[in-house]
Amino acid sequence: MDPASGGQSNWLIFGLEFLVVVSLALNVAILVYAWRIRGQVAELRTTVTGMIERAISDLQGFENLSMHFTVKVDDNLPVRSMLPVRDTLQIALKANVPVRQTVTSDVMVNTPLLNAKVPISVVVPLEMQVPIDLKVPIEVNSDIPVRLDIPVTLDVPVEIDLAETELGSFIEQVRSGLAALKTLLDDPDLGI
Repeated sequence: MDPASGGQSNWLIFGLEFLVVVSLALNVAILVYAWRIRGQVAELRTTVTGMIERAISDLQGFENLSMHFTVKVDDNLPVRSMLPVRDTLQIALKANVPVRQTVTSDVMVNTPLLNAKVPISVVVPLEMQVPIDLKVPIEVNSDIPVRLDIPVTLDVPVEIDLAETELGSFIEQVRSGLAALKTLLDDPDLGI
């Protein structure tokens, strides 16, 4: 072997050894950083899981809430209508009607001596009580216009259960989604 080529091969071996050592150092550094990142991700996973559990609990409490308030009503209610009246009324009339009158009448009288009819004017005074006992049916067929303004003053208590509103179904969907995310984060096969 040539001494000049032996020096070159030493440099080559030294260079290769140097590259191997640098490569090993870089691999070790990458593994250390990967291990640190894995620890940080595991810590983040624990934190996020705790936050999700709190959010699920808070949403469950929010879902069980109900709102209570009083609505004050102070207004006039206008009523404009026609009231149809269709009925037969029985009117009872019971009374004594006094009659005081003088009746004048011309009467033809037969005279037997003259065998003739003679007109005579007769005045008859009437003074009496006429009893009346009647039941008279009266039919009523009428439309009565009705125009009223009715004052309305109320305090109406209102209670709204949030679980029974659209907001309740939305909260249930969010809670279900968070529970699914927590299940995914708790999965040991996730490899984090």
